[in-house]
Amino acid sequence: MNVYVVDDNTEFTDVITQMLCETGYPTKGYNRGMDLLRFAAPSSNDVLLLDVHMPDKNGIALLKELSSFSIKPCVILLSGYDKSILNSASTFAQSLDFNVIGSLSKPFTRRVLLNMLEFAKQGKADKKKMEVAKVNPVDVEEAMDDDQLDVFYQPQINLRDGVVTSYECLLRWHHPELGLLSADQFLHTDLPDRIKLKLSLWVLNRVASDAEALVELPHFKSISINVSASSLVTPEYQFRFNSLIAGTQLKPHQITLELIEREFLEGRQDVLDILVNLRIKGVGLSLDDFGTGYSSLSLFHTLPFSELKVDKSFTKTMLSNAQSLNIVRSCIDLAKRMELKVIAEGVESHDIYEHLQHEWCDSAQGYYIAKPMPLKTLMSWNANFNHHIYN
Repeated sequence: MNVYVVDDNTEFTDVITQMLCETGYPTKGYNRGMDLLRFAAPSSNDVLLLDVHMPDKNGIALLKELSSFSIKPCVILLSGYDKSILNSASTFAQSLDFNVIGSLSKPFTRRVLLNMLEFAKQGKADKKKMEVAKVNPVDVEEAMDDDQLDVFYQPQINLRDGVVTSYECLLRWHHPELGLLSADQFLHTDLPDRIKLKLSLWVLNRVASDAEALVELPHFKSISINVSASSLVTPEYQFRFNSLIAGTQLKPHQITLELIEREFLEGRQDVLDILVNLRIKGVGLSLDDFGTGYSSLSLFHTLPFSELKVDKSFTKTMLSNAQSLNIVRSCIDLAKRMELKVIAEGVESHDIYEHLQHEWCDSAQGYYIAKPMPLKTLMSWNANFNHHIYN
């Protein structure tokens, strides 16, 4: 991975270039955007550190020119001006199909920049894997039949006392060629409803077989299960879900259904009927990726959700992006006013964890606490977990 620094401040460019070279990143610096276009050819494996404000060709203009190339580098935007300009520039770069790693307001620390570059480096393998994993529906169905699917559990921690009480159930695929794939790497919107339903039923069966061990975990309160809205409304899913409650030690109030495919939820009388009946039974309801995509607020106004989940895209950047922080605060405030439980996804550092505590968020999940893991690993992890570290 090569790094290219484009900034009209010669001293700044030289210092950053030297520091990154000494750290092990091959780096070249340019003081004009035109020089980058003339002397370099960044690839998709490279990172461009780009100052938004430059006299001859500002960062936005340079991004426009680079966007015409079939191969685009990752981007970290820099500015010594208003943070709102950085936020808007980041949004604009994403609209041009650039992978924006982050944005930095000058002055920034060496550690923050190196963390971003490490994140970019780690993301290369994941992105490559996601690009390769454009599987077709037949592959997914065969994976079920060949016993290649698995369920991992990710702990959710109570931010008041540091105790793990809940877990999210996440689908994984042990792909024979690509290795372990997460659900978002193979569950595409164009999957037929028939296969989505088959996957949803498979997950319920797996949770049923794991239920006895789950309820014995210390302080266990609930398990979250992702389900497509199109599957939820089917008689097959409702029958299997009722069987889960009747045939295991899990009680309705210990299960939260996390709904995806929100565009399927709007204005559906059958959906409202099913969700109301689930809430009457005591089942929790959550909306996946709140604040992104389809009209989340209108759904919370009309449907009986019990939980609001702050999307990881906001949580991860809340300490480096003022807009993300404001969105996280607004989500927490909205949840409190609506008397909903609020969970923050994507908690990957102590600083974010501590900040969420100060904002009175209820619970958190993310790599700082624990990665998703198989049940056997989870039981071992739980036995060694020290909640005092997080309290």
